[in-house]
Amino acid sequence: RAACFWQPHTSSAPIDDSIPEILHAWGYAALADNNSSLVLLRGDSAGAVLSQQQVNLNMVNKDLGVDQFAFRGIVATQQDAQLVVTLLGSKIVPLTVPDRLGRAFDEPSYDNTECLVVVRLRWDESTNAFVLSEPTDQHVVDLPAGCATRLCAVPHDPLSIAVGVQRNDGADFEIYKVCLETLAVEQIASLPELCTHLSLITSADSETASNEAPNAATNEVFAVNGRHYAAMALSQRNRLYCGESLVASGVSSFVYNESFAVLMYATLGTRPHMHFCSLQRLLALDPNQHSEDQETPECADARPVERGARLVISAQSASRVVMQLPRGNLETIEPRPLILLRAQQLLHEHKLLDCLVLLRKQRVDLNYLVDYSPRIFMDHATSFVTHMMRTNHDLISLLVTALEPVDVTLFKYPLYHLPAQFRAAREVAEFVGDNKVNKVCSTVRNVLLPLLYAARSATPIDDVYASKLLQPILCTFARQRPARLVEALDLIRFCCTTNGAIQVTLPEEGDNATELSATVQGGTVNLSSSLAQVSVKYLAFLAEGSALFDAALGTCDFDMARAVARQCQMDPKAYLPLIEGFEALGRGFETESSQVALMHFKVNHHLKRHSEAVDWAVRLLSVYLTSEAPVNEEQPVLPLSDVTTVIRELRAIIKSDDLFTYTLPKLATLATTLPSTANISLLTTLLSDLRLEFGLQCASRMQYNEAIASILATVPVRALEAVEVAKQMGNWQLALSIAGRYQFEERYDGCSEMSPVTIAQQIVCEFRENMEQGELGGLSSEFQAESNLSGVNVNAGAGGEAEAATDAPGDKVMEAARLCLDYCNDPEGAISILSAAQRWLPALQLALRYSRKDLFEEIATSARSAAEELMSELPRKANKIAALVAELAVLWENPEERLKNVASTDITLMDELNGVDSANQRQADDTMSEFSAATQQSTFSRASQRSDSSRLSTRSGTSVVSVLSNLSLASGLSGADSARSEKQSSFAIGGLEHTLLSRGTVTAKSELEEGGHNAAKDKRSKKQYRRDQTERRQKRIERSKAKGASKDVWGLRREGAVCEELVSYARQLAQITKSCRELCEGLQLISGPGDLALCVALQKACDIYMRFVQQNPPCVAPNYPREWLGKRAPPGILH
Repeated sequence: RAACFWQPHTSSAPIDDSIPEILHAWGYAALADNNSSLVLLRGDSAGAVLSQQQVNLNMVNKDLGVDQFAFRGIVATQQDAQLVVTLLGSKIVPLTVPDRLGRAFDEPSYDNTECLVVVRLRWDESTNAFVLSEPTDQHVVDLPAGCATRLCAVPHDPLSIAVGVQRNDGADFEIYKVCLETLAVEQIASLPELCTHLSLITSADSETASNEAPNAATNEVFAVNGRHYAAMALSQRNRLYCGESLVASGVSSFVYNESFAVLMYATLGTRPHMHFCSLQRLLALDPNQHSEDQETPECADARPVERGARLVISAQSASRVVMQLPRGNLETIEPRPLILLRAQQLLHEHKLLDCLVLLRKQRVDLNYLVDYSPRIFMDHATSFVTHMMRTNHDLISLLVTALEPVDVTLFKYPLYHLPAQFRAAREVAEFVGDNKVNKVCSTVRNVLLPLLYAARSATPIDDVYASKLLQPILCTFARQRPARLVEALDLIRFCCTTNGAIQVTLPEEGDNATELSATVQGGTVNLSSSLAQVSVKYLAFLAEGSALFDAALGTCDFDMARAVARQCQMDPKAYLPLIEGFEALGRGFETESSQVALMHFKVNHHLKRHSEAVDWAVRLLSVYLTSEAPVNEEQPVLPLSDVTTVIRELRAIIKSDDLFTYTLPKLATLATTLPSTANISLLTTLLSDLRLEFGLQCASRMQYNEAIASILATVPVRALEAVEVAKQMGNWQLALSIAGRYQFEERYDGCSEMSPVTIAQQIVCEFRENMEQGELGGLSSEFQAESNLSGVNVNAGAGGEAEAATDAPGDKVMEAARLCLDYCNDPEGAISILSAAQRWLPALQLALRYSRKDLFEEIATSARSAAEELMSELPRKANKIAALVAELAVLWENPEERLKNVASTDITLMDELNGVDSANQRQADDTMSEFSAATQQSTFSRASQRSDSSRLSTRSGTSVVSVLSNLSLASGLSGADSARSEKQSSFAIGGLEHTLLSRGTVTAKSELEEGGHNAAKDKRSKKQYRRDQTERRQKRIERSKAKGASKDVWGLRREGAVCEELVSYARQLAQITKSCRELCEGLQLISGPGDLALCVALQKACDIYMRFVQQNPPCVAPNYPREWLGKRAPPGILH
């Protein structure tokens, strides 16, 4: 492999320090100048320069018969043991005398022919220098007539080179391939204009380069020896071409990294950047389309570079790029996109440790190691962790502590570009959020735990190696979500136990999968050892001190709690009395005793672990209720007062944290498992009280079925409370059934409140009061749509659907009437309820059933009056609707003009129409100067003045107020609403104070201290001062909005009131139809003189009203934006 650099001035200049860096990737480097001299460098893989030699090419010219040769480019390729150097230049041959006579006086007396000089060199071990091969290996290749500008190598083809020639006939810039063996010249591609820099690019993967070639109709792609290439060239006008497609303008230089298939180029201008393009996207460019109309070929975000910087070369299979700065020095940089591609390459090569070192060195988030390909990580986790333990065990802890429940490949390091060889399937479904962190921690821990158990079982115990293994394992426990600090403390206790029998439990697979664990039978725990102190200190560094102390205290391992408190530097006056108090409760008692259960309950109650406290309370009750008389005085029975206190605290815990569903099953199970000889009255009372409280709580949440079931499960049954809940539920029959079932129980013997007759009377009385108050009953004189008789929730929000009532009020009317007949024996009350609810037909039938002619006549008179009132009301309603529609027709005569007029006085509407988020755009950022804020507001003013009909016409749709069913303002926008930009302009640069970049006038601090008014400002920071200025400006805008709204110039309030009134009329249509039908049925049953005629007239009036409503809809409404309309319209309007 060879790399060639052209030094245009002199080769005697000292070699730059970056040459060894270049030689790290290539074995040879050749530099040439215009004085026919060649500098040859030879280096090794470590980057050291082994030899440097200067070769005079004048001898070569003489051997070839060339008097003078001026070269402009050089390319070196390696063929077996030879170094083939190809020089591009001009062959100068003096003219003969006859040829000179045919030329003018001012024309040159020599010919200038473009040609290539091919020289073959070999390395001589005896002289440690490059020597010329046989004279026959020196050749001159003539090029087509024109100007040859650039020479380049053909990747993966050491027998060929490419040269760019601008023909004299004015044709396109042509690229020729020259075979170094046969010296044949062949045209392979052409470019739109003269280019001074040329390079042939291809993919490093031979299969990809051969098979995944794009369509020749879309780009200039040619094949050499079965491999597809594309020509990248930079013109004199700084235009970068890929074939015939223009990639970018204003380009200073470019390089290509074949290993990653990424092209990098630097731009010119005041803000130059280094851009990254993928080969796949470059080859997809269409030369027949403009570059702005195609997808950008860039595969990563551009990074800024120094002005005048030029890219020299990119190291293959590495992330380094050599860049020449304007001062002449060479610098090596490692761009972040190439680092990520190198990390991907290492991951696919299963070199996870090398990838981790690379990411750590380049300060890349270590989550990339897992997120890029979770399958690769999980498949090689065992060898990866084992290898890290042999090299540097701290890397394991570093990786685990860096884990975060996010996928960095989605946001932080998006996968813009994946080379063809890296396009493997990435399984990420199981690595989402906390599941990712837990899986990685569990995998690492399962590799290290067997090693730790083996180290602890060895004789003698290797504490040093165990400590190295223990720290990464503790890190995995601490980083789990939630943190498993209790297991971490148990592991420390395990490692600090000596002279014990270790019992290892193998992990289980399946749904109930478990991890590898070990316990120690017997032995001595030494928490004062150096291993224990270092481990506790390390764990305290990873986790919060208070959480770690609570974890130790929760296990009731008070020695460990003291050790943790000491390492966390807690106040002994705070934790020692607390530990002593808890320890005294269970000191000297057996593990299964009620005193130990009381100790655990108190500890968990103190730590507010209420579910664990409930478990220990249930266990305490179980031990206490099954315990017999003490065998000896050393193990006394827990006093009843302590048990009563626990029960009281348990009830408070359950009520405060709503643990009824968690506690009740446990207590019910305990009640069924206790022996018959146990005294369970205490448990029964507790269970009944909790069930009653749970039932009342469910009733308050309108969960009536659960409430009644829980109350009826009490012992003795609280039937009266169940009846009240059933009445709240509205299930009157269930309430009467419960009362009938338990009215003869001893608890309710002689209780009038449990009598079904009394309960029925109460229900009917409450129902009649609700009807009189208007909450239930028939239509009022104005036929309010809010009447619950319609069974529709008219208060549904905008865009919502009407919700049917739980029980139709009409059914409740009939049920109340039946209660009057069945339980109260009150026909008159039933008839009065039906009449008040305008249920004429059932009321008349009931009067005939009981032969109450007087009541029949009263009902008939009321029905006739109601029919006449409805007939007289419908014309008034029609006239009112006509007036409202006419008023809307005036307001909405020209919807677009109406929208303009309203927007001229409403700033928020103008912002909605212009697609501007007013709240975000008007709020000046802290990094903005006063000048930028003022400029921004002036821009808004100009934008509001520039509003024209073309913008409004694009939002025109069909907004019709329909009164056939539920009146709604339906806004149908044409097309998707444009996304609103929430980004704010800023003059801030990361790492600099924004005050240094302010374009406004900055007052010096000394001037602020002079005046009394400025002295107050000096007490606050400039940031706070600007924030106050922004708030005052925002308040002025809001006051102007409120002032404009109070004037109501364009009648927006009246417009909303009219629409809301039309909505109410539309909602009355169904009720009017229902009332008309019921009145007609009642009049047909009465069949008095004129009743049938009245029935016909009523039907005719109703038909006329319905036809009038259908034939007189409102006009097309202005297409107000939905967001703005939602803030201004009443809640009853659906839009």
